[in-house]
Amino acid sequence: MNKRAVILFALLFADPALADCNALGQQGHNLDRQLEATIQQYQTVVTAAASSSDRPNMYAKAIEANNKLLGAFNSYVELLERSQSEGCFGQQAAAWTTILNKLRSRREEFKEEREVLLKAVPVVQADKNNKTTQGKTSSEFLTEKLDAQFEAMNKVAPIDVDSKTQLTRVERTGKVITYSYEVRIPQASWTPQMRDQLVRSTSEKTCGDKGTRTLLGLGYEFRFMNLDSTGLLVSSALVTSEKCAQLTAQQLRELGAK
Repeated sequence: MNKRAVILFALLFADPALADCNALGQQGHNLDRQLEATIQQYQTVVTAAASSSDRPNMYAKAIEANNKLLGAFNSYVELLERSQSEGCFGQQAAAWTTILNKLRSRREEFKEEREVLLKAVPVVQADKNNKTTQGKTSSEFLTEKLDAQFEAMNKVAPIDVDSKTQLTRVERTGKVITYSYEVRIPQASWTPQMRDQLVRSTSEKTCGDKGTRTLLGLGYEFRFMNLDSTGLLVSSALVTSEKCAQLTAQQLRELGAK
């Protein structure tokens, strides 16, 4: 568990006048570790399911891992709701309320992923004989759809993203999808802080989008390349399902440190 989060728990629940809060604080330590571990386990199973030759069995395992993950979220949310109702948040009430709301929101996202997995089970069991996919597996059919979409985008590129950015090309290599952009700010004008902000913003948007989250759950990765008008590299970012899980944990730790 992150040291800053440990310290925050200690500060919140150390008042000897709040004996119940002390107990809740210890439970919080345990649930924080449990949640982080179950997120990692779930992402590992989902990634393996996407490339497994026995996908029906692996999808069943992914649903089981998702159930455990939702259970971990429920336990953590219920603990914080109880802590809030019993006045254990104290002077850090605003920070912990933000964390609580973030956990609720993330829990809803994983509930949506569970629905996607449940709907996918009968599909992966029958996709070899599915006339819609012409005998291809769902993965093969998806790959063809993605390639057709990227080809269409490349035909009309460059595409304006905003006043300072254009999408110049999209391509797929295996399960790595690369987006290349041209930024109108010269490389020499970019500060390290500007680059870090761009990478972080790109990662957060990718992890927060339902469409890309579905592909991430299937084992795809997204690479974003930003170059200036002379072709010099400004920044690059690789977004994976594991990094999205890490980003969620980091966001919670940063909120807890405030």
